Amino acid sequence: MANKVAKAARRYVGLGWPLYPVKGGQKRPAWIAGAYEHGYLDAKPDTAVFEASRYNIGLALGAARLVVLDIDVRNGGSRAAVQRRFGREVLTTARQRTGGGGWHFFYRADPDTEVRHRLLEGLTGCELLGAGYGVVLTPSLHESGNLYQWVHGAAPWQGEILPLPRTMLNASVPPVSDGVKTEVKAKLGGDIKQPELTEGDDLLHNLRAAIGTAVEGARNTKLYLAAQEVGRQVTAGRVDQEVAYAALHQIGLELGLKPNEVPHTVRSGLKSRAAGRGISRIVTLAEYRAEQALRHQPE
Repeated sequence: MANKVAKAARRYVGLGWPLYPVKGGQKRPAWIAGAYEHGYLDAKPDTAVFEASRYNIGLALGAARLVVLDIDVRNGGSRAAVQRRFGREVLTTARQRTGGGGWHFFYRADPDTEVRHRLLEGLTGCELLGAGYGVVLTPSLHESGNLYQWVHGAAPWQGEILPLPRTMLNASVPPVSDGVKTEVKAKLGGDIKQPELTEGDDLLHNLRAAIGTAVEGARNTKLYLAAQEVGRQVTAGRVDQEVAYAALHQIGLELGLKPNEVPHTVRSGLKSRAAGRGISRIVTLAEYRAEQALRHQPE
């Protein structure tokens, strides 16, 4: 595996791509004293670190002047949906399958328009990544145990990397701002009581106030951020985990997300903050109340 990684790194450096080491089986940058201490900011067209190691290969997109269309199939992303929206031609650029089953499509950045992170409106699980971001490259190892792989005949040294389609850029929107993060945190921060049978409605009310409405393309992000903040309350013991899950699920549906999209977003957000608390299933508020009523029945 190390030999394959080193060979691939040499090919990328031949393209002038700035690389940085990523922890094996992860997406987190590796820390190497004096050489790679700041992730993608330390990326360089150098292969030395990959020659005799088991690191994954990271690519600094901004320094490479590239933008990647990331299609996350586990979060509802669909290559077919992108093709229907923008046409087949935009998907003929260099592309790889991610270890998680998704897709990365590589485009040349527009020199007059900086793209950092943008969501494709109306296309769940599809986002543009550019300056300030990095991606993991073939043949890196994903946490699933699968490898990233260039599509046959579509590696960057085998064909053209297309310019970022203007139609795609025009159809993208920035993610929820830090201001919205602060708003969500403030409105969920201190008003949640110890778990009671009525807590589901209290939390639901707070979530509605914090999230409000969201335009298509930003709904998943808003739900995820809210799940993170609720996850902190779960970790602190102020909210019951099942109540949190049920309330967030209801909010996701109210935002207009598809039922099969909501569980993954809620689970991911809660897990990222509810340290050490596994989330095994999703319940509705009605199911939660029914279960609690059974538990509290006199014997």
